[in-house]
Amino acid sequence: MHVAPTHALAGALTFTAYKGIKHIMRKHDETNLRPKIFDHIIAFGIIGAAWGLAAGSTLKHGVSGGIFAASTLAPMTWWWTLHARPGIGNRPAGIFYENDVTKEEKERYEAMDAEEILANEMTRRPGYGLITRDQRFIS
Repeated sequence: MHVAPTHALAGALTFTAYKGIKHIMRKHDETNLRPKIFDHIIAFGIIGAAWGLAAGSTLKHGVSGGIFAASTLAPMTWWWTLHARPGIGNRPAGIFYENDVTKEEKERYEAMDAEEILANEMTRRPGYGLITRDQRFIS
């Protein structure tokens, strides 16, 4: 038997279980007052307990896997999904104008801001600004 399909199935099952647990917990969101990080921690605790039971096949391993996932992995992945995405720090700086700025200076600052935003888009999105189809050869 091949090893790769087994590992791929385990990874797919983990992500599907996470999505399923989050869907069940957020099904009727209008009545839910719980912050989303708690749903994330609970989902990771359940998945960690399942992985602990699968790996160790005793209740002690299941409990320790759930505690480890809920207390260590869940906060790290929550932070990673919010703050460590690629390109999240490449934003142009917020500029606030003073009261005595003239109209010409403000226009110059706005042009510089627009240029920085375009430069940010060019570095953040691959192929931004490139011609994808030459209009001369489209019939």
